[in-house]
Amino acid sequence: MIRRLFFLACGFAASTGLVQAMTMEAGDVGPIHQFQTARSSFTLVNDTDEEVKGLKITPLRPQDRVLAAPNRIAARGNVVIDVEVDAQNDLGSRGHTFRIDFDGAAVPLLGRVSVYGLSVLHDPARVLDFDTVKAGDSPVIDYALETDDPAVRIAAIKSAPEFVTVSINPDKRGLRIRHSDKSTWGKLTGLLKIQLDSSQQKEAWIPIHTEVRGDVLPSTTNFSLGVARIGQENEYILQYRSEGKPFKLDRATLEGIDGKTTIQNCTGGDKFCQQVRMLIDGNQRSGQLNGILRTHVAGYDRDIVVLTGGLLVSKDVKIKSLDEALAAQADAPKPSPSLNQALKSMSVTEKPVEAVIPPGNGPLLRWSVDNENLLYGYAIFRADSAQGPFQRVGDIVRRSVVSKQGVVSNYAARDTGAVVGKEYWYRIAMFYSDGKREFLTEPQHVKVKEGGVENSAAK
Repeated sequence: MIRRLFFLACGFAASTGLVQAMTMEAGDVGPIHQFQTARSSFTLVNDTDEEVKGLKITPLRPQDRVLAAPNRIAARGNVVIDVEVDAQNDLGSRGHTFRIDFDGAAVPLLGRVSVYGLSVLHDPARVLDFDTVKAGDSPVIDYALETDDPAVRIAAIKSAPEFVTVSINPDKRGLRIRHSDKSTWGKLTGLLKIQLDSSQQKEAWIPIHTEVRGDVLPSTTNFSLGVARIGQENEYILQYRSEGKPFKLDRATLEGIDGKTTIQNCTGGDKFCQQVRMLIDGNQRSGQLNGILRTHVAGYDRDIVVLTGGLLVSKDVKIKSLDEALAAQADAPKPSPSLNQALKSMSVTEKPVEAVIPPGNGPLLRWSVDNENLLYGYAIFRADSAQGPFQRVGDIVRRSVVSKQGVVSNYAARDTGAVVGKEYWYRIAMFYSDGKREFLTEPQHVKVKEGGVENSAAK
């Protein structure tokens, strides 16, 4: 699919003082397994009567590369920018962006290549969560490798968060992950990176979460800054307490958010309480704020980590609560459709999108879907028994470009690799835009005959 995006650049040709335009035709790699690389391209079109000079293309992801790019575009001309994208840990529909600079541009333009990240893991978005762990305890999580290919093995541990130790099971199809309380309390997150023995995917990254509770506890381990304002002082207080033992915070720092911190005693002279006063800088980049507050407890020689986040906006931005928004929506006048419009909406039913029948003689599978808004595409999975394992055969069938909400779309795909005389079980899988996979059908039994067979499933 090629999407044509339009950009306007003021001051592009300072000599003319005109507003000049360029066009970008985005590239699309399509489905690609995580940690694979693929070549693609996007096209820049000069819609002006002047030559574009000083063209420079820079990938915003450090793993991506520009393979070939000219340094100018002729008037009313176009150029193709060849790139290589590294999927890394992409899951589902993702974009790889390239910065486009050229002489006279007031702001850079952006080029884009889309990918759909696949994983050999059944549940690649699964988080291993130790939940709440008392300091000193060492709970264990056993992780089983669930894949479509039973031959996939874990080859090595590439890296792991400091709060766990990891060992590979003897069969190399699982992991034992033990919580290791070392130097940090509070909310901790990290990625366990494993090397896979697989021709499709060389790595997998598994998120791990924990919350370690020690003798000193913050009032929350997820501190919300709410809405902070640009150009003004934004002050917040977070308290820390212990049960029956005095303590001292001797260091507090913000990481990922610009601001200052001050350690104070709590009001009332409570010797089992201290607090950190935060002043969030109102002159940093607006938008989402995400970081951590790290404090150090003297005597224990421990850090306490609190996840911190909020939104930084200008003074003039008005924030409405959900209740206010719902009340305004309820009070708004409702449009009154004309009689003709009402009759039309009741009487007209759009025709379904017909399937394109692929050529060949293998088993033909058909299916129908009437709500595809969140879907990317479909694929056939085949096994030698109803119990599996099921493995994908053929390419992913992309969602119809003309599909509409409430209108049935019909699909068909053929297994051209099926052997005459053999029996197979098939399932149709749906791939969502966020990378999740779900089977549309239960196993469907097929015996392949000369000239092919046909089986169908609908939802």
